[in-house]
Amino acid sequence: MVEASVHVPSGRLTILGCSDYLPDAARFDVPAGWMRVRVSRSGLAVAAGDPEGSAPEGIRLQIWPAPQRELRVITRWTRPTNGA
Repeated sequence: MVEASVHVPSGRLTILGCSDYLPDAARFDVPAGWMRVRVSRSGLAVAAGDPEGSAPEGIRLQIWPAPQRELRVITRWTRPTNGA
């Protein structure tokens, strides 16, 4: 889980993944100015153990108005070992 500050002077935020097409990307109205974004992921252990890459992995974005602050790593995922 990571938090970061994003400046959104237009009040319009666009969210897209690495393979998304910009004209079709999700757009959201937010208050203009500094926003805080928290990104968290779920299902990483299952996805890491799936050699075919078909296991579901979730990404959650939370966004709220907040003053600019430094990047903050809240939790870091560590790939589980197989006991070796």
